[in-house]
Amino acid sequence: MVEMNECSSDVRKAIVTALSRYDFYPSGEGCYVASPFLDSSGDRLSLHVVEQNGKCIIDDGGYIAQSLERIAERTAAERRSQSLLRSAAEMFGAVLNTSEGVIQIECARSQTGRAATTFMQLLLYLDSSVAALTTESEREPVNVRPSIGIRVASKIARSIRPAVSKRVQRGATVGGLAYDSWQVDFFYTPVVRTGLSAKNNGVHPVVVIGVDLAVKEPLNRASDALARAIDIHGGHPSYAIRMALDTHGQNGPVASAGKLLREYQGEVYGTFDLNDRANFALFARTINAELGAFIDAN
Repeated sequence: MVEMNECSSDVRKAIVTALSRYDFYPSGEGCYVASPFLDSSGDRLSLHVVEQNGKCIIDDGGYIAQSLERIAERTAAERRSQSLLRSAAEMFGAVLNTSEGVIQIECARSQTGRAATTFMQLLLYLDSSVAALTTESEREPVNVRPSIGIRVASKIARSIRPAVSKRVQRGATVGGLAYDSWQVDFFYTPVVRTGLSAKNNGVHPVVVIGVDLAVKEPLNRASDALARAIDIHGGHPSYAIRMALDTHGQNGPVASAGKLLREYQGEVYGTFDLNDRANFALFARTINAELGAFIDAN
């Protein structure tokens, strides 16, 4: 029989299998799951999991509601944050439980792992967005959120054939659901349809986000990358978003951050590991093919 202050072993196993590197702590009703990701205050983002009637309820423990209180007195930012919250919750299949002051997802126990992954994506996105709204309400907003992969972009640029390089915008800005201007490393609309660029039976713009993980806080960089991809997807669901990851051959936390981003890929974005020679070759060939390099060469 499961104690009321912890999660059952099969639920814990499902979460660990789906997310990895998470710590569990008992709560009064279920358990808290502390992630390796840090929020905008430097604390570990956590999920709260409760089992009821054969189902699991995953919530944020009131974290987002507390964050929103920081900007509650700033009318314009508060209105924007509420709109963002509703849109994001709908996008991720979550609901706002106003009586409890939490955002939550309810799922069958067999779907706990998938739901936990989805909910962590939602938390990362909302934390980043609320932090930005707080900053913008206190001072002049930052016009563009800069690239997080300048070295990566340079590596990719060298792999694009000169004949088609003018069909790509480097350092373009793309709006999202919360931010007006994200700087992405490459933006283009394919002239040739490939398996990766085909979505909804058509050809849609491609966004490439370079992610340089060889930095002091690689998990923070991974969190930034994830929030960036989710926000752009929220504003442009048809865009094909690709993350190009580069650990520069380093192991430890740097490699772990790359692994976490690969684990979260799916409907929102896909990843390419530039440290893997075959994966980098596939990535470069796909870009060149979509830009018509092989047609032009014939």
